[in-house]
Amino acid sequence: MASEINPATFDTQINQLMLGITTTPRPIPLVKDILKNPVTAVTKGSTYDNVSNLAPAFVDIIISKYEGTRLGRQELNAEILDDNPDALWQRKDIDDNRVHKIPDLIRVVVGVDPAATSKDGSDDTGIIVAGIDKNKHGYILGDYTCHLSPRQWAHEAISSFNKHNADRVVGETNNGGEMVEHTLRIRCVIGFREKGRVLTEWMHWCGL
Repeated sequence: MASEINPATFDTQINQLMLGITTTPRPIPLVKDILKNPVTAVTKGSTYDNVSNLAPAFVDIIISKYEGTRLGRQELNAEILDDNPDALWQRKDIDDNRVHKIPDLIRVVVGVDPAATSKDGSDDTGIIVAGIDKNKHGYILGDYTCHLSPRQWAHEAISSFNKHNADRVVGETNNGGEMVEHTLRIRCVIGFREKGRVLTEWMHWCGL
């Protein structure tokens, strides 16, 4: 199966097939959805399992080139790689630095990076809550990223603000301009910090 197959095309084909599919386990949404389906039965096989059926020249070239590499884990070992090698924060870094108890924090903020639309092909609206302790160590308290309309993501941002007793909302305005502040203020009165400019309003409790 082509890894970039359109989901609508896949739905049509699978309704006709109802037997099975085979694919390289690329971490695209379609593959993830298939794996999460409780009726899906997964059988994995690596290139090494099939080596007796492959041409020796192919084995020598492909294995020598990709063995031990990140791409080799996907193509040779049939692993689904959720991590992004170009990401600033790697999954291993996050897992290695998890804490069981959050210390007393001197400040907590909600960060909002809004999407302009909520269509199927639009970006998600990034919403995270972060805090800092007296030693200036930072902590990510929650990730509330969503794919919703401005009214709905504003509700999510304010809900996370209340849940974590945050002090302020920090909004990315390169894409949305004044939209972030305006959308949030429709929902409640808050202290808002635009990237590069600080407004003077103090944070009030937002009741939903």
